Amino acid sequence: MQGTLEDHAREDKSLRDGQIRIRPALPSDARAAAALIHLPMDRLADYLFGGDDSQCALEVLEKLFAQRSNRFSHEFSDVSEVNHEVVGLAISYPSEILKGLAVPMGNQLREITGVNGMFRVLKRSIPLMRAKETDPDEYYVCTLAVRTNFQSHGLGARLLAHAESKATMAGLRKCSLQVTLNNERARQFYERHGYRVVDTIPIPKLERAIGYPGYWRMVKCLSCG
Repeated sequence: MQGTLEDHAREDKSLRDGQIRIRPALPSDARAAAALIHLPMDRLADYLFGGDDSQCALEVLEKLFAQRSNRFSHEFSDVSEVNHEVVGLAISYPSEILKGLAVPMGNQLREITGVNGMFRVLKRSIPLMRAKETDPDEYYVCTLAVRTNFQSHGLGARLLAHAESKATMAGLRKCSLQVTLNNERARQFYERHGYRVVDTIPIPKLERAIGYPGYWRMVKCLSCG
């Protein structure tokens, strides 16, 4: 939802006053983080984690974020604050750790949603599991999101640069991420920051089910600038 003109005036003043900071996320950031994870996923999050219910999906994401050893954990997250309010999020990690997170995350989903809920998540995730997500020599930016009424202020670029610096510290020379196929604005944003489409991955089953068409896999060579 877009903010009012008054909201934007407050936000612009906050940015001019230099009250922006990026810090490691905490479990206590879970509610704000869940909304930010949901923002780019939208109906896909509802379908996978909420049984087609947005509020349920947010609750599941909030509980996952507060725990460790899952792909949406605070353990791998950084938040952007404006005047001590969380308005942006980046979740990123070396791609090679993803396989090791699968079992712990499955156990957490069982605790959160019950056995039936866990199997529903797994069943609905099968089309994504069959698609290429990332290569093992890449640093994977799983989520990058800024609250809608704080976009176009450079916060996303700062979070992306922060994730790339973590990639360099991890000794990796490539960053990768995904952009939904119909999201031209996001694709252009990442292209301006040096990312290029390396794979176009349609997912017809999810497009038929919820209108999710698939994604572009985008990669940036950090050593090439």
